[in-house]
Order: sequence, then C-alpha cells, then structure tokens
Amino acid sequence: MHVGGMTWKQAADALGCSTAAMAQWKTGKTGPSKRTIFRLEEAERAVGIEPPPRIQPTALDRLAERIEARGEMGVPLAKLHGKDPELDDALAAATPEVKAIIKRLSEFAASFQEELRGMKSEMKTMRELLESKNNQKRGKK
Repeated sequence: MHVGGMTWKQAADALGCSTAAMAQWKTGKTGPSKRTIFRLEEAERAVGIEPPPRIQPTALDRLAERIEARGEMGVPLAKLHGKDPELDDALAAATPEVKAIIKRLSEFAASFQEELRGMKSEMKTMRELLESKNNQKRGKK
C-alpha cells in the first residue's frame, strides 16, 4: 500500500512505529502516542503540510492523565483527594466538568426511569387485556 508516494512501511518507519500500529489507528482500535503525533506533525511540516490545530485538553482530560500516570484509574475521586497537590489542583480544575457530567447523567437516568415507568404501565394494561380475553374465552367454553 502506498501513502502519498510512500509505502506503509516507509510511513511507519518515518513515524517510528509499525504498520500494524498504523492499521489499528485506521480502524480506531487504538490511537497513536503523543510522541508519534508529534513526529507526524514534524513530517507533515517537512513536506509543506500544515497540521491541523491541536484540540486543547480539558481540565477533565488533564485530571484523567494525572490519575492514569499514578496508576489509579477506577479509584473514586473522593479517595484521591489529598494524595498530592498536583492531583488536588487537577481535581479542583475538573470539578465543574465532573459536576456537569453528573448532572447530565442524572437527567438521563431520570428520563430513562420515566420511560421504564411508562413501559411498565403499558405492560400492565396489556397483561390485563390478555387476562380479560382469556377469561372471556373460558366463559364461552
């Protein structure tokens, strides 16, 4: 396979990765490392392509990176508070985003519960109708 006049192998070599890694990026199974993205941007500039502007990470992104670096993914945020000043700063900065996500999830849960109540009511009505029809059939026999 060729990419802009170069093979996948040549592109992978230029980026310092494998063609298998590139195939995984293409299918969305994984993403390139920050170092590989930097090398790609440098390669783009070398051939006159201006890379797209980077999306700035949110406070929540930075918090996740900090927690991941500590190897504490999955630990409740309340248990991480007070472990180190940088983590506390990242947690404080991400708090508004976390609260917004919690609010959206709560709204979704409430909406879902309402939908379930409606479905339960409809099922009860259907069950009653079926029982009524069955009772009518039994009465005719």
